[in-house]
Amino acid sequence: MNHEINPESQLYGGPRTQWSDPAPPEARSSWGPYFDRIFPRSWTNSYGNYKRQTTGVNHARLLWSERERLRQWARQSDYHRGVVLIVPEVAYPACLDCAWLGISTSATDPRKVRRASRSAKRHGR
Repeated sequence: MNHEINPESQLYGGPRTQWSDPAPPEARSSWGPYFDRIFPRSWTNSYGNYKRQTTGVNHARLLWSERERLRQWARQSDYHRGVVLIVPEVAYPACLDCAWLGISTSATDPRKVRRASRSAKRHGR
């Protein structure tokens, strides 16, 4: 008996039939740019789009709330303040003063987290 996963099966949303949805318009001034950076529009199926709009939205909101918490803690300065936002097992270089979000990396490898930190510092210059 063949137990391979058939990507065209209805269990996994069927064939790719639609463009994935972007962040909603009301999120443009908050977590929306993070969502669009992490999950760029692509050709997907209904299940993939559903996961982006549930788990993906939660991921972007979590990153944004961590950024806002750090902004309140750090207050204003004369330059862009780069930080590393870490959510379970993923690290993102980010900026506290604009919506910049760098390329994600593994948060379990200290060398990769340091690389993300350097990327955030370079943005802040």
